[in-house]
This record gives sequence, C-alpha cells and structure tokens, in this order.
Amino acid sequence: MDEQFSLLLRQDAVYVVCPEEGQMARIQKTSLSPDFTDFYRDTLDAQEHNDCSVKAIALVTGRTYTEVRAALKAAGRKDRSGTPQHLSIKVLQDFGYTVRNWSFGERITIMNTYPGADTTACNRSITTHHWRRFPKSWAPHWEKKLIVITSGHMLAVVDGVVKDWTINRSLRVLQIWEVS
Repeated sequence: MDEQFSLLLRQDAVYVVCPEEGQMARIQKTSLSPDFTDFYRDTLDAQEHNDCSVKAIALVTGRTYTEVRAALKAAGRKDRSGTPQHLSIKVLQDFGYTVRNWSFGERITIMNTYPGADTTACNRSITTHHWRRFPKSWAPHWEKKLIVITSGHMLAVVDGVVKDWTINRSLRVLQIWEVS
C-alpha cells in the first residue's frame, strides 16, 4: 500500500484513509457474524421469514431463537410476518430489559464526531455501515447493546458489531434502541 495512505483496523474491517484529501475509501466487505448465521438453521426449521425482530432480540438478550420466537408469538406476532415495534418492546420488557429510544440529538452528537462531519439538513443520517466506517465515534458505545430500526427491518449491534445481513449495506437508521 502507498505511503500516502494509512490503515485503521477494527476487528475484521479495514478502512483506508487518504489524509491529504480527507476522503475515505470503500469499506471492505466482511462476512456475517457466526452467531447471526447460526439462526439460519432455526429459521429453516421453523419455516420462518420476516423474523428479523426475533433474531435481533435473541442476539441482544442472549436468549435462543426458539425462546424469543415463542415469546413474540405469545405477545401477538403472527408466524412469517413482520413484528410491530410495540410487541418487540413488550417482549424485551417481559424479559426484564429496559428499552430507551435514542433522541435525534444523541444521534447528531455522534455524527458530529465523524471525520469531516457535515450535519446539514441533507446529511443527518446514520446508516448500518457507520459502526465499521467510524469506529472511533462509536467506541464509547461498544459495550452497549443496541437494536437498530431501519425501514421495515430490525437488527442488533452488540459490542460495536452489526450482527445482521446489513453489515455490508448502507441502510438508513430510523431509530436506535438501547437495551439494558
């Protein structure tokens, strides 16, 4: 690699930064986390789809896919259908967790720490690749267990790592729930 570029390493991701231009290159693709891929067998066994909330809650709480799926079903989730957010919150609370929705101001505060931050009206979004793209900005939150809501999708971020198929995508984040 040229001397003009520097490398920043975070787990299995590599970021290439060109200091002169201040531009970041593309993030190298990474593989899905093993704990997320383990759910594929459970999904097939249950003949399930549209179960992102089941996976996200299981990953954040450390419970099994089957246990979370049963709890969501008891709360009113229909098999092979999406899960309303209020049911996800209810199940998390039934499991003894507190769910706190991050304010827009909290999200702006993080985005303001991004290199070359520009949080003008047209650039105020966190996306699902930001945990890998801006690890220094997210480092203070790595110990937190987060559930991230995008349009029609829910995913888990545990120990600062996106545990979902969206790890190599850039989906706009609509909500961040801190689960404790």
